[in-house]
Amino acid sequence: GMHDFESEQIERNINSMIGYVSWFVPSHAVEDDETLGTYHGYVNENEKLAKTFKKPTTWGDYCKEFSVTNCTEEDDFATGLPYNEEEND
Repeated sequence: GMHDFESEQIERNINSMIGYVSWFVPSHAVEDDETLGTYHGYVNENEKLAKTFKKPTTWGDYCKEFSVTNCTEEDDFATGLPYNEEEND
């Protein structure tokens, strides 16, 4: 559908371009958990998001918090540990 720009937060950056950030969530996810209908349902909810969307916020988080082997063995989401700190994020 069309965007209602008056109800969305519009930001200006230094080059005066106007834009907005959006996040697309499957309707069945919002039907299962109404808190996913606004950004408030995502703030400080890394574990919920990983379980809901099957992906953690970072590769390192997945290895530490969700991988049964802590990424020492390949699984459906990771082939191993992050190689460096940049990949960890």
